[in-house]
Formats: sequence, structure tokens, C-alpha cells
Amino acid sequence: MWSWFQLRFQLSISVPSASNKRVNNFSFISISRSKFKRLDFRGFYIMALQKDDEFVCAATVRIHGHKVAEMPLVATAFKYRRQGMCQVLVHELEKMLSQLHVERLVLPAISERSELWQSLFGFSEMSSAERLELLRFPFLGFQGTTMFQKILSKIIPRMEMRGKFAGAS
Repeated sequence: MWSWFQLRFQLSISVPSASNKRVNNFSFISISRSKFKRLDFRGFYIMALQKDDEFVCAATVRIHGHKVAEMPLVATAFKYRRQGMCQVLVHELEKMLSQLHVERLVLPAISERSELWQSLFGFSEMSSAERLELLRFPFLGFQGTTMFQKILSKIIPRMEMRGKFAGAS
């Protein structure tokens, strides 16, 4: 059982590390511990979208109670890009978080992806006041990124998303 888990974990982290050249060693995020909150990576989950035995898209997620969840890393395997697979993954994550009564989902985005997160995924840039409100949570952030959020109250399943998801499995 443990070796099966390790194999699945390694497969799920291969998608982000292969498709995001800025991250040299992805595995540290899920296994590192620290007495400093900003360096403590415990509590992360990996959500992955699969097609047969192949990982299509993966994201790291950490839930901080009902107030907020963070998704600091998300990536799609190269051959599945521009097919809406990341949208499927994020939409399913939003539905799950809504069912858990999580109020909002936050993520750090590089400037080159800001427009994408706003127009395609419905995120908005967090104001200084909103960031201060969530300061007590140890979010994983990266230098040169901007924090975005999406309020998750009443995420309604969209038929086109369910259709794409059914075709991806």
C-alpha cells in the first residue's frame, strides 16, 4: 500500500515539475516541515486530473478552515495544454471547496498569467485590505507574484465543464 501511494505521489508531482520550468524540485513542498509557519508545507494535498493512467493536470491545495484555501501551484502536462483541462480541475476543486463551505480560494500568479486567472477563471486581484485580513494564514507565495482570490459562495456546476470532464476520464 505504501509503495502504491509513493508511486501515485511521484506521478502526480511529475506533471507540475515537467511543465513548470521555474520549479526545480517540486517534491519538497509536500514533505517539508518547519517550525516557521511560512516554511511549513504540511497540510498540502495534490489534486490531479487523470486520463487512464496518465496525469493530465495537477494542483497543490491547502485548506485553512472555512475561511480560505490556497492553490499555490497548478500545471498541465504539455500535450494537454489549451484543451481546458486546467479549467476542469479548478472547477472541480471549487465545487469541492464550496461543499466544504470554504469561503474563498487564493493563489499567487505571475504577471504573465494574471489576465488568464481573471478572464478565464474568474479570480480577482486581492486588495491590500484583503491581504491584511488573511495575514494570519501561512500562504505559500513566490517573489514577483500577485495574490488573486475567488469567492466561492454558491459555485454552480456548468454543463460544459461536466462534459469536458467526462471526456477527459
